[in-house]
Amino acid sequence: MWKDLATMGPFSVVRWVRAASFAATCAVLATLGHLAGGGSFDSAAALGGFLLLLPPALALTGRERTLASILPATAASQVILHCAPWCDS
Repeated sequence: MWKDLATMGPFSVVRWVRAASFAATCAVLATLGHLAGGGSFDSAAALGGFLLLLPPALALTGRERTLASILPATAASQVILHCAPWCDS
């Protein structure tokens, strides 16, 4: 009845939910970090960060990942978000 997570197709709802939650978490962490550092909230930048991270997150959700692979991916996404052209800092 349930498909194995490793064989889910690219249009699986579970894959999209996992990818969207990862991208949203990274975008929210970046936003909260800027607010904690005295910066301001820019909704366009937060949305841009989410949209920038969604495709690679979707590509990585083809199989279940361990915490040892999720943490470096989260750190790398933070670097990507900070180097994005719409960021001021």
